Amino acid sequence: MTVSGRIYPRGIIPLVALALLSGCAYEKIGILAGRQGYDGETLTDYRDVEVRSSGIVLKPGARFAIRSPDLTQFIGRFDVAILSGDGLRVYMRTVPHLLDSTKGIALLYSSLNGCSVRTADGGVIPVANPAGRGAERLTFHNEAGLLSISIGCREIYEDYVDLPSTEYVIFEALPGSTVELRTVRFSDIYTE
Repeated sequence: MTVSGRIYPRGIIPLVALALLSGCAYEKIGILAGRQGYDGETLTDYRDVEVRSSGIVLKPGARFAIRSPDLTQFIGRFDVAILSGDGLRVYMRTVPHLLDSTKGIALLYSSLNGCSVRTADGGVIPVANPAGRGAERLTFHNEAGLLSISIGCREIYEDYVDLPSTEYVIFEALPGSTVELRTVRFSDIYTE
């Protein structure tokens, strides 16, 4: 990928950080990956999210939402790396202003405690393998009532859920953890 003469091999090119919203610690970030543009929004203090040429770094406790404009039926692919600490949590089928971190669908991607999926009804499904330290791909297939989650090439969860699809995937670095989103890609399921 080339922008203004610089090459970004990881697939994320932050475009511009916009002004803070009305006194809140929110920051909007435009993300360009290939020819696709996505909206990023810091949901915690703007200093908790750092934009680098290699990706978007979430510091301990940071929450960051990525929106695929006008696309609620998608396959979302994210290459993530745990730089320090335990890992992150990823929330699906919710929106930033209504996020309740104790409810709904969430992937716990943890190198210390193992991975798990919290289902729409609050049940927890443990996943045998813990998160790796190197970059690993997390894939979310979000199609009508169907939701599936994969880590690497391994599907770890698939179910039909009653929660409505949204344009958002929300990432939260666990306490004491720093993670990097190295690749962001949403694909329309009908053109994939």
